[in-house]
Amino acid sequence: MSTRELGINGFSWHLDADTLKREAEMVLALGYRWAYGDMGVWAPGALETAHEVFRGSGLPIWSTHGVTGVQEWDFDVDAAFDRMSEQVRRIGSLEIGNVTYHTMVNDTNREAPEVVSERRVRFVSRFHELFGRLTEVAEPLGVSINVENIEGEFDSAYRTAEEIFTIIDPVASDVMGVCLDSGHAHMSNVSVADMARELGPRLREVHFHDNLGKADRHMVVGIGSIEWVDVIDALDEINFTSPVVFEWTGTYWSDLPFEDVARAHYFNWRQFESMVDAIRAK
Repeated sequence: MSTRELGINGFSWHLDADTLKREAEMVLALGYRWAYGDMGVWAPGALETAHEVFRGSGLPIWSTHGVTGVQEWDFDVDAAFDRMSEQVRRIGSLEIGNVTYHTMVNDTNREAPEVVSERRVRFVSRFHELFGRLTEVAEPLGVSINVENIEGEFDSAYRTAEEIFTIIDPVASDVMGVCLDSGHAHMSNVSVADMARELGPRLREVHFHDNLGKADRHMVVGIGSIEWVDVIDALDEINFTSPVVFEWTGTYWSDLPFEDVARAHYFNWRQFESMVDAIRAK
C-alpha cells in the first residue's frame, strides 16, 4: 500500500498573506500536499488571496466548504441557487475541483416521525431542483459538488450511504458526489469504513477527524474511538485516489496551536498506514 497524499484545514483565511504563506510552508514541511478550505474562505477576497499564496507555495487547494442556502425545510430555491452558484463559479475560476455542502436544516427540535416524513418530501423536492440547477453550472467548470453526511441530531440528517443516494441519484449528474465526514458518521453509530465501502466510486472527498461517538469534537485521528485501520482498508478496497483531508477546528476541543495539531494528525495517520502494512505482511 502506498502512503496517501494528505490535506488539512485550519488556516487563517481572514488574516494577511504573509501569515497564510507561513502556514502553507509549515504544513508542506510536515509532509502535507493539499489545503482544504473551511467556511472562512468566504470572507471577502479570502479564497482568492489564499489561492494565490498557496499556489505560489506549492500547496494547492483541494476543496472548500460551501455556505449552503439550505437553512430551513421550505427553503427558497432561487435564493439558495444565487448564493451557491456564485460560490461554484468562484471555485471553478480558480480551478479548485471540489465544493462540499451540508444540507441539513439547522433545527435540532425533535418532531413526530409523520411530521418529519412530510417535511422531508418537500425538502427533497427542493433539493433536487436546486442541485439540478447547480450541476449545470458546475459541469462545464469541472467542479464536483459533494454532499456531506450529517450527524443524527438533526431531523433533516442524511446519515447513511443509502439515505444520501436517495437525494443525489435523482439529480443524475456525474458531478454530484459525496463527502464522508468521519466524525458525523461515528456520532450516528455508522461505521466509517463500511460507509466508505457503500459509497464506492461516488466518494469524492473525506473530512477525517475523531471523536468518542458522542459530541462532534473534531479530535486528532487516533485519540477517539474510530477504527482507522479498517477505514484505510476500506479506502484501498474502493480504490479511493483523492487526498485524505483532516478537518480540525481547535475551538471545539482544545487551544493547541495549528502546527501541533497538523503534526499529530500527520504522524498518527502514517502510523495507522504502517500498521495496515504490517498486518498485510503477516
